Amino acid sequence: MLEFHIQFNQDAPLYQQLYEYIKHDIQSGMLEAGTRLPSIQYLSRQLQISKTTVETAYDQLLAEGYIRSKPRSGYYVEDLNTAFFSQSIPLPQKKDTAFHGNPRNFRIDFNDNHIDQEHFPLSVWRRLYNQSLQEQDAYFYGDPQGEWGLRHEIVKYIRQIRGIQCTEEQIIIGANSQHLIGLLCKMLKNDTETVGMEEPGYHVVTRVFKDEGFHVFPIPIQNDGIDVSVIRSAHPDIVFTSPSHHYPFGMVMPIQKRIELLEWAEKEGGYIIEDDILSEFRYSGQPIPALKSLDKKDRVIYMGTFFKTLLPSLRIGYLVLPEILANHYREHFHVYQQTTSRIDQNTLERFMKNGHWEQHIRKMRKVYQGKYETIVEAVKTFMKDHAEIIGHPAGLHILLHIKSITNEEELEKRAGEKGIKVYRISESWFKKENNFLNGSVFLLGFGGLKKEEIVRGIQELSEIWFGNGE
Repeated sequence: MLEFHIQFNQDAPLYQQLYEYIKHDIQSGMLEAGTRLPSIQYLSRQLQISKTTVETAYDQLLAEGYIRSKPRSGYYVEDLNTAFFSQSIPLPQKKDTAFHGNPRNFRIDFNDNHIDQEHFPLSVWRRLYNQSLQEQDAYFYGDPQGEWGLRHEIVKYIRQIRGIQCTEEQIIIGANSQHLIGLLCKMLKNDTETVGMEEPGYHVVTRVFKDEGFHVFPIPIQNDGIDVSVIRSAHPDIVFTSPSHHYPFGMVMPIQKRIELLEWAEKEGGYIIEDDILSEFRYSGQPIPALKSLDKKDRVIYMGTFFKTLLPSLRIGYLVLPEILANHYREHFHVYQQTTSRIDQNTLERFMKNGHWEQHIRKMRKVYQGKYETIVEAVKTFMKDHAEIIGHPAGLHILLHIKSITNEEELEKRAGEKGIKVYRISESWFKKENNFLNGSVFLLGFGGLKKEEIVRGIQELSEIWFGNGE
């Protein structure tokens, strides 16, 4: 009779140790296929353990397919490919990247995705969050399209501030722009194949379009926004654009070009996806009405987010769909579960309904304008004729053009070695050969930095790149 010799310990339950012991012998081939295992009663006596322990171990081996049971006969080892278990799993190879410094160790990080946390009304948010937790239905699944109350507040806000006329039924809430674009791709896939993207532009969503099987091609920008003549000749099905605040240059599309773009969409039956991120933060003039506000033929899909105006971790964005697409969504995509926390949605609804949202935006516009003026003045003071700021005064970053040095990688490396993280704008191009800028250009975000950090960062960059900055 087959016997097992196991040294039990106190580190794990006895049945688990017996199960692991037998499984190892099967995988290694020591217990060959067809071998009859000892009976539960015999093994219980041999190992001086309970029959329940043996039975539990056998049941686990049986459930995983290592053994089989024959009525009134016993347990037998299954016929397995034991050579499979002898193959080692290759460990991931460490990549030799051109990384300069640990990102957690950067003293100053000019990341344009960082926001000012110091001025976030945390006490107000916490109070409203606690109120949301006390709702009886807070812990159940919510509306797949997003909570109606939040959609109602969004309708009021974009009607008043962005000039958009829509209903709650046209709004879909989701965790971020990539998720929402992915959902949109599924809705449009049967009718569209090509997407025209601004070049340079917000290519975080480019990957989503490509992964969903769309053909993506770049459309160059001009001084006043996307080149409509190229759109007419290229015949895309969808155009992705940011007319009120281009990323990364910040220019505003003028009314005549907006009309031309809408006329193209009406004539060709195309859709325009309007990315309206950071339209709230302009530092000269008034906020620009959304392209969607001019849309009389319902060809614009409007995309908004609370990502940079509140906190990135909230993960709340939204789409305003044309009515035909909103109906299509409710007919075919209502089974897709909501990706944003119901509690967060209810908290944001309260935040907007009680007036905290508009108050927060007004305050942050002043805060960020002060930081923008600080970084502009610092560049003039420390970098003088070595560099200039290009682009338009809006958003949470500037574009810093280094006139005399063209090796962006070298400048980035030297800054990183001194604990300062900068970002090359060349990464914003879909095709690198389309980059029309001369010299080195860096995208420097200032939203998450204090004013003294901004000044110190620009001063140190000047010393690193130009010696004493003179």
